[in-house]
Amino acid sequence: MREWSRYLVGVLAVTGLCFFVPCAGAETCTLELKRVDLSARTVSPELLGDFLARYSNPQSFFQQLGGPRGMIPRTNSESTLKFADVIKKEPGKYVTDTPFRGVAALGSGHYGFVLDLAPSEKDDQEDDEKESKDDKAVEKKEETGASLLSMLGDAIAPPAPSRPENKAVSYTRLYFDLNHNGDLTDDEVIEATASGTYSIFPTVELTIDVDGKKLDYAFAFRVYSRVTSSYAYASASLNSAAYREGEITLDGKKRRVVLIDFNSNGRFDDAVSFRTNDGAVSWVMGDMLYIDPESPRMSRSLFSAASGGNQYYVSKLISVDGQFLDLVIDPSGETLSLGPTSVPHPYSRPEEEQLAGPHPAGRPTPSGLSGFSFDPCGG
Repeated sequence: MREWSRYLVGVLAVTGLCFFVPCAGAETCTLELKRVDLSARTVSPELLGDFLARYSNPQSFFQQLGGPRGMIPRTNSESTLKFADVIKKEPGKYVTDTPFRGVAALGSGHYGFVLDLAPSEKDDQEDDEKESKDDKAVEKKEETGASLLSMLGDAIAPPAPSRPENKAVSYTRLYFDLNHNGDLTDDEVIEATASGTYSIFPTVELTIDVDGKKLDYAFAFRVYSRVTSSYAYASASLNSAAYREGEITLDGKKRRVVLIDFNSNGRFDDAVSFRTNDGAVSWVMGDMLYIDPESPRMSRSLFSAASGGNQYYVSKLISVDGQFLDLVIDPSGETLSLGPTSVPHPYSRPEEEQLAGPHPAGRPTPSGLSGFSFDPCGG
């Protein structure tokens, strides 16, 4: 609690500064797009960016399959459009009676998808055996003949149907509008690599538009379903499977940079912001920046920039090594700039005072905000 209060002092002191002036003498670097290797099991220095990118915040989707009304929570997908707004053509028939439809926001577009079942070989074999038994029964009945009395008896008192078994839906087939044309029938169907009540799909690659620029992107998709005697639902998640990495020179020293699409929406420039609900203030997560990242320790949270000195929430102004810098990122994440800020802040000190050393005890210094960043305009 003491740690967060220290960071919030700096936030509250500058939230009124809602202007941004491009800094002079900024350093700019180009960041290479890399795909997350979900098969990697170890954390090596070369794959550290890959490891950090796995812990992104997903877009999530929820569908009630049965049970009482009123149990549907709000999804955190950034899409404001409905399925019918983005998909104009879909397969004529699905295996399941409850196809799972949703819309994901990626870059500047909205992509519709449907989750369905894939008929198993066992089901096909059972259907064939059932048809064969039915055919034989019909033949036998025709041979022996059926009396009018027995037929009337069957009609008046038919055998009681067996109660269907209550099972969770195993979604194993994903229809995703990869080419973004509103048609789900002309894209390759994606089959789950691991199935059951929790199904995992292979990494999906596609090209998206980010503010007019084409970007090769990738995401991971999972779905979980559950059925009980009182309710049934399915929950799906879409996580970014692509990140940016490169080098930038700061104070004459090359620094490794890793940029994560932390909110999994296809953009790399989303700043952290705040929202209020009934007087309570909460974070709205944006993207995450690492400068010279180190192997994560157990005491460090990959979801909180306050827990690591080399981890920063993307924003217009960040503190690196005790120095406030302007941060500018292309929405596609291809270029990143860092330079001395021109925005006045409460921790600015005259040059002669800086040479005299740190502030006396009890007065915070810029290094006290190391590892924390924010958007002065709250957006």
